[in-house]
Amino acid sequence: MKIGANQKKKEYFNFYVIYVIGKYFENNTHKNRAYHQISERTSLDLDIDELFKFIDRTSSKIGQQYLYFKIRTIETVEKLKKFEVLSNLFLNNETLRFKSQIILSKLNSENSYDLEKLINEKPVEKPKYLN
Repeated sequence: MKIGANQKKKEYFNFYVIYVIGKYFENNTHKNRAYHQISERTSLDLDIDELFKFIDRTSSKIGQQYLYFKIRTIETVEKLKKFEVLSNLFLNNETLRFKSQIILSKLNSENSYDLEKLINEKPVEKPKYLN
């Protein structure tokens, strides 16, 4: 496959979206158990946001958030091997890949970025006058 052959075609990229995509990485507690995570400073030095835009071929907003997390988090060798097995499963099983893409495409509105907030943010406390 030629590099960049399937790159998403976008003339305009909303940089606020990178901020929202990065929220999953920032709030995910699994990154603390990773072998290493790329710091904000290193991310800026390596221009990770531009790299993300170049390699992003996801079909859902949640997929974008997970891809950004994977770029910024370096896993152990064991976890990388498990991820490779899953990646190959989707690569080699076209039916599973398309069915998964159809299901995930339902999470492709801008509001889908908020799913991360529902999972990771502190719940709003009920006002005392409602007790």
